[in-house]
Parts: sequence; structure tokens; C-alpha cells
Amino acid sequence: MGTNGRSRFSSHLLQWLSVLLLAVPLLLLGLFAPEGLDLFGTAAGSSKRRKPWSAEAKFVLAIFVLLLVTGTAGWLLWHFALSR
Repeated sequence: MGTNGRSRFSSHLLQWLSVLLLAVPLLLLGLFAPEGLDLFGTAAGSSKRRKPWSAEAKFVLAIFVLLLVTGTAGWLLWHFALSR
């Protein structure tokens, strides 16, 4: 039996919401990351020697990791447990 249009729509909506839940932290990190958060040494004027991370950079990274883990766990829960 196929699914009706309404459940197919909500399934696609939940998939897009889960993608947004994973992508939004990446976008926020890219837009609002402090200068101290140069993970790969690619910022303009960055030296070869790594500088210690500032408190703001550590905070932004912690928030990013927390949102990424929460989003991934939520998606996995929805995908494997709640979609049956």
C-alpha cells in the first residue's frame, strides 16, 4: 500500500526540518565565529603558529557541537524509531 499525500508531505517536511537542524549551526558558525576560531589556519593574516583559542571561540565551538549532536540524535531518533 502506498502512502497518502498528507503523510508523504509530512515525511518530506520532517526530512527538510532535520536537514535545517543540522545546517543552521554550520551557517551560524560561519557567520558569527570570532576571529580566534580559525580551525584550519586559513583566515587572512593567520600565522603558521597556532594561537590559543579565546573564550569566545571555545564557547561558539561548544554551542556548535551541542547543536550538531542534538540535531543528529533527533534525526536518528525520528528516522529509526518514530518512522515505523
